[in-house]
Amino acid sequence: MVVFAHGNSSNGADNEPLLRQWAAAGFVVAAPTFPLTSIGAPGGDDVGDYVNQPGDVSFVISQVLQASTKSTAPYARAVDPHRIGLIGHSLGAITSLGAAYNSCCHEPRISAVVAIDGIELPYPHGTYFVGNPEPPLLVIHGSADQTIPFSAGQKTYADAQPPKFFVTLVGAPHTAFHQANQVDSPRAPWEPVIVASVTDFFDRYLKGEPGRLEALRAAASVPGVSTIDPR
Repeated sequence: MVVFAHGNSSNGADNEPLLRQWAAAGFVVAAPTFPLTSIGAPGGDDVGDYVNQPGDVSFVISQVLQASTKSTAPYARAVDPHRIGLIGHSLGAITSLGAAYNSCCHEPRISAVVAIDGIELPYPHGTYFVGNPEPPLLVIHGSADQTIPFSAGQKTYADAQPPKFFVTLVGAPHTAFHQANQVDSPRAPWEPVIVASVTDFFDRYLKGEPGRLEALRAAASVPGVSTIDPR
């Protein structure tokens, strides 16, 4: 299973065009809508509520695992409780880093993490990257991100323990993939890199396919579009 944490002023359904591609690759994808940072939140979105969202992620994991034990669920017995991935974009990446790598709200059931255009914002009474061992991490960041600086992704990558990977989306803005509200927009050149890189990463660390690391390096090494470290 993979949980997707959306960014500020977004929601789970808004990212369906992206998430369907990972579902087609063989993952059960849970895409919750956070109550206070989503588009249409009562009184407007509250960015500061990110500190509570790792708890929301834990709740969603528990609910899906419980539901998957029932024969009537569309994904009955399809979710392995020991193979759970987490993807976050923007504020969702901040949420994901908190849930997986901050001592304040560590969720031990997470086996691998992808942080897209994120930053290490503080959590109350918590410290980043103090666990041993920690889940493998794939950081993806646009080099032309005007919302969260590219250097923030670089810092997260530097702070993390291996295994870790950093994919640079060359010239990409803050949101480099297709969303439901972009119906008339052409497909961004970085989206195939994001989809393939995340798929290969989770194939390796959730499905246990070691050969997928070479596929990850190839998928993220597109001249003029993306690079990856380590190569």
